[in-house]
Amino acid sequence: MYGERFSKALRVLSNRGVKLFRFSPSGILIWMVEGKERDYLVIPLIYCDCDDFYLNVVIRGESDICYHLIAQAIAEALGFFTLIELPDELYERFIEAWLA
Repeated sequence: MYGERFSKALRVLSNRGVKLFRFSPSGILIWMVEGKERDYLVIPLIYCDCDDFYLNVVIRGESDICYHLIAQAIAEALGFFTLIELPDELYERFIEAWLA
């Protein structure tokens, strides 16, 4: 159904390119998925900050999902992601670094 997007998602998985950042004690979760140019922020089944999502999902409506969202969904379902635990004190720095 997703053709090349699915193949790219599997490549991301094989490279262990899905990361879940869990902040404690708040329990804030941030998913990041490896892309061609950088890691992308993913809100599961809703949003990705990659160009493909913006152009082909939001603007053109040619697809309902990008390969980063597919990779995240598979990784979460299989438990095949890298979990990174961070204290809440690092949350602001994490977001600032990601936005830079």
